[in-house]
Amino acid sequence: MPLVNAKDLLGHANRHGYAVCAFDLASLDFLAAGVQAAENCRAPVILSVAEPHLEYLAVEHILPAVEAAAQGAAIPVAIQFNRAASVASATRAIGLGCNSIAVNGTGDTLEEHIVHTRTLVDMAHARGVPVEGVINGIVPLADKQPAAFTVIREYVENTGIDFLSIATGPAMRQTRIDFTRLTQIRTTLALPLCVDTVKEFTDAEYRLLIESGVAKIHHYAGLSSTAGERMRRNVRATPRNGYLRLMKGVQQALSAEVERCLRLAGSVGRAPQVLAYCRPSKLVEHCISHPNI
Repeated sequence: MPLVNAKDLLGHANRHGYAVCAFDLASLDFLAAGVQAAENCRAPVILSVAEPHLEYLAVEHILPAVEAAAQGAAIPVAIQFNRAASVASATRAIGLGCNSIAVNGTGDTLEEHIVHTRTLVDMAHARGVPVEGVINGIVPLADKQPAAFTVIREYVENTGIDFLSIATGPAMRQTRIDFTRLTQIRTTLALPLCVDTVKEFTDAEYRLLIESGVAKIHHYAGLSSTAGERMRRNVRATPRNGYLRLMKGVQQALSAEVERCLRLAGSVGRAPQVLAYCRPSKLVEHCISHPNI
């Protein structure tokens, strides 16, 4: 099944009242678990590689593996480069198969963050790739002051982003999300919204997030904890653990956690509808011009 257009994918979720799950990949076990669980659930999925994780993963190795897995999957898949910190890293990721970019939420001022985001948007849009911007850290989501919404609108209108992430980073762990405010943002800006599960949500809160306009839910912390707990169990099981014994059952535990996330997002069984709705994603082709050719 081909890669699908990431903008179409979130657009379908936004129109039909569910969310697409994106999973940051820390290893090939995460990749295999994500694809297998999504296929079991017949759910569309976003496979994500986060720039901060490239300290542990070589981007030239992991992204070709992700692209191959996506192309061979039985469900619609998009590939995202998450928390892109520079145009150079985002450009390289697109060249290696990513068809969606999520901006890193850093920047000393709103003006600097707008410039950073706009530069990435211009580059990505020229290559037919949508961009997810982030407003977290600039203004609290629960702040109902008119000035707060003005900041959000200014960011969206001056960057040209395709999706808006409203909750990422450690600061969100203690933040209470105002779902009425979230609905207002979605309705006024007419953009699919995205949220990061660094904050733990109840089942009821997941439903409220989707009803308020969240079309993408990003997961990593829960998957990391699941893998770590399984590895600790393996360590406790015997004092002598080689690498393979240490990793035994990790992929299965990850797959079960991915399936749980997909069910909470309401994306189970959506694959046939999504495939019929979404355009296939065109792979980036590199053309080399030389005066002697």
